Amino acid sequence: MRKLDDILRSPDWKPDVQWALNVYSALSMHLSLRHDEDKYFPELTPSQVVLDDSFDENGKLHVLPLTGDLEDEYTICYMAPERSSNPANASSDIFSATAIFYRLLTGHAPWHSVCEQVKSPRQRQIVLKWERQTNMPDMSGLPKVLQDMLRRGMALNPQDRFRYAIDIYEAIDLMTNDELEIQAAPEPAARSKVEPQKVTSSAGMPASNTTFAFRKGNGNGFKDIAGMTDIKNMLSDDVLFVLRNREQAKRYRLDTLNGLLLYGPPGCGKTYLAEKFAEEAGTNFIIVNASDLGSPYIHGTQEKIAQLFNQAKQNAPAVVCLDEFDAMVPDRSSRSGEQTANEVNEFLTHLNNCSKDGIFVIALTNRPDKIDPAVLRSGRLDKMVYVPLPDSDTRKEIFHIHLQGRPYEADKLDWNKLSAMSDGLVSSDIALVVNEAARKAARENKLITEEMLEDSLHHISPSVKSDMVRYYNRMRQQMEQGKDARPLIGFR
Repeated sequence: MRKLDDILRSPDWKPDVQWALNVYSALSMHLSLRHDEDKYFPELTPSQVVLDDSFDENGKLHVLPLTGDLEDEYTICYMAPERSSNPANASSDIFSATAIFYRLLTGHAPWHSVCEQVKSPRQRQIVLKWERQTNMPDMSGLPKVLQDMLRRGMALNPQDRFRYAIDIYEAIDLMTNDELEIQAAPEPAARSKVEPQKVTSSAGMPASNTTFAFRKGNGNGFKDIAGMTDIKNMLSDDVLFVLRNREQAKRYRLDTLNGLLLYGPPGCGKTYLAEKFAEEAGTNFIIVNASDLGSPYIHGTQEKIAQLFNQAKQNAPAVVCLDEFDAMVPDRSSRSGEQTANEVNEFLTHLNNCSKDGIFVIALTNRPDKIDPAVLRSGRLDKMVYVPLPDSDTRKEIFHIHLQGRPYEADKLDWNKLSAMSDGLVSSDIALVVNEAARKAARENKLITEEMLEDSLHHISPSVKSDMVRYYNRMRQQMEQGKDARPLIGFR
């Protein structure tokens, strides 16, 4: 076991972006599991984080309670500003974890100069409060994607931070090597100022005229999807049948499903499934993220929600895919603020029987347990569908799909072996495996071989780690055992 603080104080240690991301990712998963049990850290500093001896292989760490021998003058630098007058919670843990991440990237604690120059604990607290309101820590030389992550994780306003610790894990998982590339010889940047929050009333607010771009897909619908047979059959029987046989549906007084919720680990094809459903139905389609509905104005988000559904009605029949749905309709019992409640109410109003207006809603989330329960009742979202990691047969299909149209040794590939070796990989992982093998074959001007694919498999790390799989298995059980649970559909 190795204390993180001891590693950072070693004269041989130097900041390493990838290692810093690995620690931050593991720490966020550790916090997420604690938060599910309503457990939080009063303080969280590098001196409390202990890495497993095999951390580089298994990504395991532990967090110790803060004792007197672990506390030093920098402890306050890792503490969220609201902790001076409020108990610890998930948001304050996220702030502290991100402050630790800052040290991993830069070699020193955020706002470290205050802790070094001001000796009195009381004065240090006063000066640090002023410094935080005036300046963000120096981030010059860091890639923009990391600067954005630091600003969000250490935002002074808790509502501006990552909503859940698992969101950090997923944001890191989506980063690309190009985003993490540090430009050579960056110019020194001045310390960035904290922008004041823009607040205004709806009175006198310029009327927004947001246009949502609906489109039609040009793919092959469900034929492009590997696996997910149960889900595709359910959509065909319960939704597409009514759309394609309106007279028959009218005769039997059958209504189209209002909407469904797709949930599960990231990278398992939830968004792709929604898009292919729209292609199969031949309807207009749009993907809307939580940020698309955000507004700096009071009631501005409500207005955008109304515009989205009004424009969907004008483009009916239409499929509206709502990504990051838990951020759009958070549980009102666990969130304070009239504005959030009003936004959830606006969604409830438009979700009510929207199928009668030719709108089918597909909501996507990694955290169904954080969604307001009122949204999940029938007549709004009628079905909850768990989308797990692809099974063996599905992985074979994914290999087939991504090899299609490329020169490869079709008669020599051992599909069962490839499927077994790719156990635990999601669709995007397998696509990367095939692309890497194809790149090597192109350089050598050869067919893609079994050996090339196996070599790529040996060099890829699963996007969804084993602890995250266990986390989602527990969540699925909780959703199934819930008071209003409905049958869940997924891979067999």
